Amino acid sequence: MTESRVRPYTNETPEVAENAMRHLHALLTRVRAADEGWHQAAIAPVIGSTMHAADRLNTYEHASQHIHNYIEVALDNIESALGYLESKGELPLIALYSMIRGSIEASSNGLWILQGKGKFGLAWRGLQRSYKNHEDLCQLEISLGADSAGRAKMRNDVKKSLEGMQEGMPPFKQANIFGIPQITQIVEAAEKSVNERFHFSAVQAWRACSGMAHGNFAVQRALWESEEQGESKTGRGIAVQFRSRVALVSSLAAVSVENLEALISLYSDACMPIDRSPRA
Repeated sequence: MTESRVRPYTNETPEVAENAMRHLHALLTRVRAADEGWHQAAIAPVIGSTMHAADRLNTYEHASQHIHNYIEVALDNIESALGYLESKGELPLIALYSMIRGSIEASSNGLWILQGKGKFGLAWRGLQRSYKNHEDLCQLEISLGADSAGRAKMRNDVKKSLEGMQEGMPPFKQANIFGIPQITQIVEAAEKSVNERFHFSAVQAWRACSGMAHGNFAVQRALWESEEQGESKTGRGIAVQFRSRVALVSSLAAVSVENLEALISLYSDACMPIDRSPRA
């Protein structure tokens, strides 16, 4: 991602492209620092912390396990995307948007769980996620033909176990365990946990990346750089060449990094003992 590797392949001005590549390099530095700090710290819930209390209420999959997994998924996606740019010095037309989108989704899911209030709120959101994940696994097994009587009984036993854990969460005894928000709402909720944005909100970046990754040509045409190449070979109009926009990718990637840093910080706080000392 050094400036000498930047190729003149967009309609952006050289100054804009160079600034965007410097920004991408700075984002990669932040991601690698977050990755190193995360794995060196080996953060785990401490006795007396809200997270530790929440984990005791869901013995199938702790809330902390979900968040650990979301951090790893978010890290892997964004570090892979930015690492590709560093090694190749060029932007693929589509692929990076999928990785940025995956990172934003994962970190937003982790932030959504952490927005649960107190031990019961954290435990409940973790339980809802466990239930949804289990339902998804059931559908996967059925689609793969792994629907034996033994597997069906095991799936039903897990379902009953999760529903039983709901009884141990008084504020949520009558709540709908299926009532997990749609991913759009979860991504929107990330704004409550991130203090400052470089440019886009999480849902703006997620929608842009989703449109690109899903092959929405209307979105793609709006967000790509385009350059007329003269008369088309078929003689039916003007040929247009599309290219990725460096400044756009850097702004979208920033959302992923902002989410990730907030998630690691807030999770670390939730794993620390609650300070119950009297205030002066």
